[in-house]
Amino acid sequence: MTKCVGILLCLILLGFQIHLVTARAETSQKTRKPAGDAAFQTRIKPLLGKYCFGCHGEKKKGDLDLRVYTDEASVLRDRMTFAKVAKNLQAHEMPPEKKPQPTLEERELITSWIQSEVFKCDCDHPDPGRVTIRRLNRAEYNNTIRDLVGVNFQPADDFPADDSGYGFDNIGDVLSLPPVLLEKYLAAAQKILSKALVTDLKPKSPVKHFDADGLDGTAPGESLGGGTKRLGREGDIFASVRFPHDGEYILRAKAYGEQAGPEPARMSFSLDDKELKKFDVTAEEPAPQVYELPVHVPAGAHKFSAAYLNNFRNPKDPNPKNRDRNLVIHYLEVEDTDPSQPPVLPQTHKRIFFSQPTTDT
Repeated sequence: MTKCVGILLCLILLGFQIHLVTARAETSQKTRKPAGDAAFQTRIKPLLGKYCFGCHGEKKKGDLDLRVYTDEASVLRDRMTFAKVAKNLQAHEMPPEKKPQPTLEERELITSWIQSEVFKCDCDHPDPGRVTIRRLNRAEYNNTIRDLVGVNFQPADDFPADDSGYGFDNIGDVLSLPPVLLEKYLAAAQKILSKALVTDLKPKSPVKHFDADGLDGTAPGESLGGGTKRLGREGDIFASVRFPHDGEYILRAKAYGEQAGPEPARMSFSLDDKELKKFDVTAEEPAPQVYELPVHVPAGAHKFSAAYLNNFRNPKDPNPKNRDRNLVIHYLEVEDTDPSQPPVLPQTHKRIFFSQPTTDT
């Protein structure tokens, strides 16, 4: 029973609301004010004649004769004049103090008509006004290059700081384009293309050679001359290598150990930080040994690293040669076992040159 009463009450309230809306709509239809030229002829033009034509009629004070505006169309052809009319009315600058003054309602009526009819927005044919062709700010430039080309670096980090306005750095009217920024754009374009494109497709030597003392890594070390590097503690040295195609390669390092302690120096090979194999480096100076590992590698850029694994120090050993174990590396190499295979172009290259030439004539 309670549910029925509640439902009935809701229906009654809903019906009441519908009745109210309908009644308001009917009232609105009855009391709707004239618009457009009808409003100008019946409501605005009489007020202009009453309060404005005395000065801005036959006398043409300020070179203005409002009598020439006989209908709404003539008003719309001279919007700037009526913008001044609305401004002076709102500021109570017109009519002059000694002249008859319109009531507040009459002032509001004229200014409201000017705002709603003379400067109305045509939603069917909107005018967005002047649109500034703006440049990308630094963050947008980096993100656009990343998404568009696929290179993994921040070319806009070298750009000068973006101008800001109203707390934002992406406003077109604020973002300028000074000559130094244009130069930075050109330099960034060169860097982007050099990273994205493979420009030399000629067959190369099957062996890529990297002197150890020219490589970065986590292992503290010192150069011994001739490209050789001594690793004094655990850590690695690595080379970034582009493998031109999927296939078999040989990873290689020439090394020897400065032996000390109960075991020989130990070295490992890793590809992209994944350990592949460990070697006991039993070779000693002056007879370094070449250590190598055949491995299948997919095409693309990969990180080949050689790591020193078991540093040893005993400064109290009576034999000076047995106090410190080190790993000495001459070089790293990567050998392509099938260099005749055509290189696989990276995605960054394919995004720019998405069609390749053929032998068809």
